[in-house]
Amino acid sequence: MVDWLDYYTKQSWVFTAFKFAGNANDVTSTQAIRVSFKTDRPRYPYKMPLDTWPASHARPMNVYFISSAPVVSRYVDTNGNWEAQVRYTGKLDDGTMGAVAKDLILSGSDMPTNATMTVFRNGSNPDGYDHDLYFAVAAPGAAWTWVLGAIIVVIAARMYMRSRTKLYQKAA
Repeated sequence: MVDWLDYYTKQSWVFTAFKFAGNANDVTSTQAIRVSFKTDRPRYPYKMPLDTWPASHARPMNVYFISSAPVVSRYVDTNGNWEAQVRYTGKLDDGTMGAVAKDLILSGSDMPTNATMTVFRNGSNPDGYDHDLYFAVAAPGAAWTWVLGAIIVVIAARMYMRSRTKLYQKAA
């Protein structure tokens, strides 16, 4: 844990610890905990001490991110894409936005204009848990980049197959 703590203390992070008391055989339930702080870019402390997770460890979770536009998530230290799937991206209607603000004990003015929620879902992580995450506004049209790439590949493959078919017909 020394390396892990050193990573955060060098960045002047403050740690908050909670201890939940309960009987040994009982289930202790909690509510979500909200921690607010100023930052130059939104981050999620995803990094875990190396000795706390085996190579096959999975840390499934959902991350709900509300901003004024769709976002992507990347690793802080490497800028690589986080492996999580984007399960949903969409604007929040006024009723939903008001309910979310109330649940988070925020005022309506705390919510971004044109509030958009992006939901990430991760499962296993082949790169481990050695980096924090940051969130940034997605490039316009980024969601369609892979679709456009797939369409181009399909068109190129069809053109190649047609040219090969014509060569076979001429050879016969």
